[in-house]
Amino acid sequence: MFLVSFRLRRVPVFIACGVIALVVVFGVFGIRNVLAADDAADALGRSDRQRLSARTDEERTAFLESFGWQVESEPLEIIEVIIPEQFDEIYTACNEMQIAGGFDLTEHAGRRVRRFAYRVTNYPGTDEPVRAHLLVYRDRIIGGDICSEVAGGFMHGFERPQTGTE
Repeated sequence: MFLVSFRLRRVPVFIACGVIALVVVFGVFGIRNVLAADDAADALGRSDRQRLSARTDEERTAFLESFGWQVESEPLEIIEVIIPEQFDEIYTACNEMQIAGGFDLTEHAGRRVRRFAYRVTNYPGTDEPVRAHLLVYRDRIIGGDICSEVAGGFMHGFERPQTGTE
């Protein structure tokens, strides 16, 4: 007959309890920090539209439809864009338009994002081709625009322009 015995010391038990306590404490504080970040975003006036997932074409087109845009269900193109670390005057002007719409590209400076382009089918008062661009980072919309495909055309945020017939 073979007999094995173990003797547990108090030190490993205390270490295990300490590790468990640290995991619980960091878990609670980590959750509080995530909730605080959401509260901070609310305080900055960011809309719930920005919190929508942009993982699928259906989610991205639903975002555009929330502004009244009708778009084709498939994107015309998907390209990768790097938002520059330092904004030149063009990016500064573009970011002013983003800020007016509740977005801020400076938060994503230096990051690689995807730009989805959709054809807008209900732009008021024009027959020229119009695109909706969505900038997406980590499956969240971080900005974008509605623009004419014609050289010298228009570009504006997601809000629909007011016309005399609406």
